[in-house]
Amino acid sequence: MLGFKSSLSAILMTAVCSLAFSATSVHAASECKGLPQAECEAKTECKWVEGYTRQDGKEVSGYCRSAAKKAAEGGGTAPKPAQ
Repeated sequence: MLGFKSSLSAILMTAVCSLAFSATSVHAASECKGLPQAECEAKTECKWVEGYTRQDGKEVSGYCRSAAKKAAEGGGTAPKPAQ
């Protein structure tokens, strides 16, 4: 019976550690995600993406996303090289 208790203890410890690490994940949700357009455009760290139609015909609604670091800092983005 001691083996069962040790196994159960190990499983519980693994579950607790998994929850602790997932709560402090590096991939935290964006502060911009889900904001309505007016709020999104009011934040310098966010950028509103207009709705569009994908190549497969599916309509994508407009949404808010995190702006590029340089754009959020006021430095703009680097120009794309000419092709």
